Amino acid sequence: MSSSFKRRTPTTQPPPPPGARLNVASSVLEISTGVPSLDDVLGGGQPLGSVLTILTPDRHSNWSELLQRYWIAQGLASGQQVCVVGESSRSAKLVEGCMWLSPAEYEDSAKGAASEDEREPGADEEVKIAWRYESMKKFQTTVRTAGSRQDDYNHTFELTQKIPSGVIDPALQSGQLQYLPVGSKATTQPFDDVLSRIKELIEVQYAVKRKDVLARAHS
Repeated sequence: MSSSFKRRTPTTQPPPPPGARLNVASSVLEISTGVPSLDDVLGGGQPLGSVLTILTPDRHSNWSELLQRYWIAQGLASGQQVCVVGESSRSAKLVEGCMWLSPAEYEDSAKGAASEDEREPGADEEVKIAWRYESMKKFQTTVRTAGSRQDDYNHTFELTQKIPSGVIDPALQSGQLQYLPVGSKATTQPFDDVLSRIKELIEVQYAVKRKDVLARAHS
């Protein structure tokens, strides 16, 4: 008698894009807006590949500009590709006014912070309550503290810290940060023109990354 059951073989999933994570409830990849409270409203973050439109109720407030800066800062800090659409000088001014990571987190991000498992255990961890707890990891809370290590999904930014030129200039040179000026000619479909140019940028970046992957595979 043959069995109809087959052994389930694990499938290797490619790693998520920088700054993205999988929402276990919806099985959708999400990215952070840079504002934790807004991420909560969206159910954890913005689904990857979606378009988020936010209307500012008061045109005289700078709420929308502040939100844009959080979004840009989060993208740059997470290693994502950032494209700012608008007049070039205004786009540059918008980016230069972005808030940035706290000095401690910025230093950790630049040097590469060590994981909790690689750190020397404290004296309190040397006391074993029972043998069956020995292999269990130390309890970790989801509430962030000043000394906790941040991940790439949602960084903590300080309004008193401005993004350094040492971050902007390399991002512009590598193509991680790009300014996409809006055409001066009046057209009936301005958004179609912008979207087509964004599509071209994505295709170019994809071709470059694919070439790098193939080169590494053959090396």
